Amino acid sequence: MPTIEWYFRDVDSGPRIVQLYQVADDGDSNIAAFLPEQTQYTLANLPLEQGKAYQFYLVAYDNAGNTTRQEFNFYYREATPRLAVNTTQLSGMISPTGQNYGLTLSLMNVGTGKVAWEVARLEGSYFQVSALQGEVSQSSPLTLYIGDVFGALPTRDETGYIILRESNNPKNCTVKVNLAIRVIKKTQIPTYLPIVMGGIPTQAHFVTCTESPQTFRTQLLISGTLSSSQEWYRTPLTFTFVTTPPVSVTTFYRFTTLQMVTNRQAINWLQYSQPFTFSLEGNRAIHYYSEDNFGNVEPVQTATFKIDLTTPIVEIDAERLSRCDTALGYTIRDLVSGLHDVVVTVDGVPVDEDFNLMYLELGDHTVAITGTDYADWVTTFVQHIPLPADVAGIICTKHILFDLGEIFGPGAQGIVNSLDAKLESAQNSIERGQIHTAINQLEAFIHEVEAQQANHIKLAGAERMIADARTIIAILQAGN
Repeated sequence: MPTIEWYFRDVDSGPRIVQLYQVADDGDSNIAAFLPEQTQYTLANLPLEQGKAYQFYLVAYDNAGNTTRQEFNFYYREATPRLAVNTTQLSGMISPTGQNYGLTLSLMNVGTGKVAWEVARLEGSYFQVSALQGEVSQSSPLTLYIGDVFGALPTRDETGYIILRESNNPKNCTVKVNLAIRVIKKTQIPTYLPIVMGGIPTQAHFVTCTESPQTFRTQLLISGTLSSSQEWYRTPLTFTFVTTPPVSVTTFYRFTTLQMVTNRQAINWLQYSQPFTFSLEGNRAIHYYSEDNFGNVEPVQTATFKIDLTTPIVEIDAERLSRCDTALGYTIRDLVSGLHDVVVTVDGVPVDEDFNLMYLELGDHTVAITGTDYADWVTTFVQHIPLPADVAGIICTKHILFDLGEIFGPGAQGIVNSLDAKLESAQNSIERGQIHTAINQLEAFIHEVEAQQANHIKLAGAERMIADARTIIAILQAGN
């Protein structure tokens, strides 16, 4: 029975404990816990069943609460042979003419299916065998005839042996049967005299196997398109398993996510038959191993991969794209690999993400928001922003400037009230069709802003309000 051995170290907080778990359909079971100085455990302590595969994993904990998991498989199989030689029929008979002389061995298969055999060695000068190789099924034993090589009566006792090998088993499973002929001398020879007899006690001989190490290894081939960072796959993946060297094996696999491992969620193993496609997004792992026809099981291997087939999502709130909003009303997110870069442009010019619409000139503008995720997926959303030339926009700008502290100092509220009065009067005049009056009121607004510029109104905000007021005046004058 094998012994599990491990090496455990942690360079930061230090190792704390190692837990051994056995995977089962009804939930994983905690077999034992080990201190850092303990580095092995014998599976003989477990009630394992003959011919059954088991899955285990170790979880190591450090003193900071971090964990590491290592999986492995074990196929429990004692050296139970399949080929057996029954010597109950071992006998020798001779007739006066020297015919029908020999020994018979009954070859049986105590396993399942068919067992192939061959004669590995035959020793004894008087022995020959009726067949050098063949197959034995479970239900049909085979009689192997061993006779005299010269076809003549032996004059003395003869000994030798035969070695049979399971030719379809790489574990070098053989059975050795000793052969003996004892000559009985009589003064008178009747018509049929048993003068030779098998000299082996009645018994059954079973093969013994010399275990050979597992020589094959399963390789996973992943086909897909990688991102420029070589970290995320941008297409569904094709998984193909190959064995080196190419031997006949059965391969099993299963997929996990970090959440499945954290929750200790049981996942069934699937049997591989042909290349298949996988397209579930996220950070995932595939675990796999193979077993050959003779019970050799390789350790579980794990490969991690990331799939992102989704572009970033950009949303703009068109109702928030006006003079009354301090920033662009948009959201951008990526649900899989995450955002790598965000670029915002206004009229083709890159701006900061907190760009304030207040500083745009009146008229039509175009905002473009481009998001790139870590899988190189790109989404661009374009929105047109109409900033109409109306007094209401200047009123919004003025209040935003006050809220931002750009209309400041003693009497700032009085300045705001005075500017409000002029703008509201101009708005009312426009609505009544009194264009000349409205122009005069806007001119008065400009003069007051110029008077407070730098002293109580910061320069950029003052210039924006003055420019907007002059644009409206030009439009009003052009319409008359």
